[in-house]
Amino acid sequence: MLCNICKKNDATIFFKGIFDNQVVKINLCEECAKKKGIEFKPELSLPEIIATLSDLGLPIVTENKKTVKCKSCGLAYTEFKERGRLGCADCYNTFESYLAPLIERIHGKSKHTGKKTAPTTLESTGYEKEGLSQQISLLKKQLNEAVKSEEYEKAAELRDKIRELEKKQ
Repeated sequence: MLCNICKKNDATIFFKGIFDNQVVKINLCEECAKKKGIEFKPELSLPEIIATLSDLGLPIVTENKKTVKCKSCGLAYTEFKERGRLGCADCYNTFESYLAPLIERIHGKSKHTGKKTAPTTLESTGYEKEGLSQQISLLKKQLNEAVKSEEYEKAAELRDKIRELEKKQ
């Protein structure tokens, strides 16, 4: 893969991230990276980074823990520390006690909670087959209830939906 800047040398440094909700990939050679102020240290590798992080957050590995292996793929904990990658999905369960502190340190939490559910739309309320006027009157009732219960954000959403449907009439 060629460097994105000079288009001559092979890229040895790869960046991947999200910028303005788009995945951005940048491939650089050592020369261009140095020109851009990016210091490349070949002695620092991902397994070393993971090992360093795991040494900070994971329990100290004793002789017994070194022999822990995944029953599905046979990956040993020491191999994980060297490679920086798990072998299969079952490795997460096998090495859970070692991974939890590392994941918590990196992500701030050790449990994924997911996104909140989106507010229901007209289609999901079951009223999509009724006439527009019935939908509008239902939304107006919900709007009045939202205003009474001081749920102004919900009321604004309902108001906008009502205006949208009134334009379709």
